[in-house]
Amino acid sequence: MRNTKQREAIIEVLKNGDHLSAEDIYSKVNETMKVDLSTVYRNLNIMYNNGKIVKVTTSDGVNKFCLSIRHHSHLICLKCNKIYEIPCCLSNELHEICNKMEFDDREHNINVYG
Repeated sequence: MRNTKQREAIIEVLKNGDHLSAEDIYSKVNETMKVDLSTVYRNLNIMYNNGKIVKVTTSDGVNKFCLSIRHHSHLICLKCNKIYEIPCCLSNELHEICNKMEFDDREHNINVYG
């Protein structure tokens, strides 16, 4: 994946740790540079497919994005659609299970809806 000014701007917006919709990212990127909403969507898709960002879908069907980190877990409220990032307490257990099954556990993402 080639690094572009648009992708760098999207990464800068996501560095604050919030889970943002494409429209939110578009608004924030446009504070510093002019981009089209379609450009933001296209770049989010490329970045998601390359594992640079994580996509979380809320109960109302809105996709929210954040930077991809190892062992990423979320609690997602079905009432208010708030997304809480949590440290994954299952990492050691999952690692042990993967070792027993001779599986290379490079990364996992867990979303819990409730």
